[in-house]
Amino acid sequence: MIDRNTLNLLKKGKVNNDLLDSLFITMLNDGGFLEGTSGNIKIPVEPHSALFRFFSIFVLLAGFISFFMVILFLYLNGLPFKSSIIFLIENPLIGLAQLIVFTTLTTGLHEIMHLIFSNRLFSKEKELNLCFKKAVATISMTHVWTWSLLGRMAAILSGICLDLCILLLLLFFPMIGVNFEVILLFQGVLITRIAWQFRVYSTTDIRLTLNMIRDDPFLFDNKTCHSKLILALGMGADIFILLVWLIPTINYFRT
Repeated sequence: MIDRNTLNLLKKGKVNNDLLDSLFITMLNDGGFLEGTSGNIKIPVEPHSALFRFFSIFVLLAGFISFFMVILFLYLNGLPFKSSIIFLIENPLIGLAQLIVFTTLTTGLHEIMHLIFSNRLFSKEKELNLCFKKAVATISMTHVWTWSLLGRMAAILSGICLDLCILLLLLFFPMIGVNFEVILLFQGVLITRIAWQFRVYSTTDIRLTLNMIRDDPFLFDNKTCHSKLILALGMGADIFILLVWLIPTINYFRT
């Protein structure tokens, strides 16, 4: 990753934005400012083709629309966690197997979106990091700090946008007569994953998005009232995740 001193220079505008191209990145790399890299590693640059920009806008717009549609569906039909808990308790083996398959598949698709829109899909240095303890997979996207705002947003938010689109599709299924119980479980998984991204006290896509919108990689390191409020909202995501799974479980065993 880029070290703190270099990022401070970028943040304070001490480097001309016109220099933030592949040549400048190469100079940083050769000068040792890019930690853990060597001169033989080619750092992905932002694509400037009209097609790439079109799909960047399309994905962000699809995610934005899906977000509000999901909120509307959940408001009208309620949360699926009660049915998800019942399905898991009454069908533990089948439910767990389907849960693992679905989680693995959607996590892979989420990270592939990051690879595509961070221009790393065909890079030899994909840097896919697996954490089995937390059941997550991540890739390094430090290089997108030098990209345009559209490029940054597409690289960071493309995974969540796909999650939202899949969730919207799953919420739509019951309306057309597809009422498999496992669909409600899948809905619960995706709602949890999306809510998880709002835990901004940890390194999540939403945290990175806020950093990049403010063009400040140390936004949450500054102990300001603004950042404290955002962190408090992030803790609210933890409370939400806990309650939506815990309350239906307690109610199930009380009845």
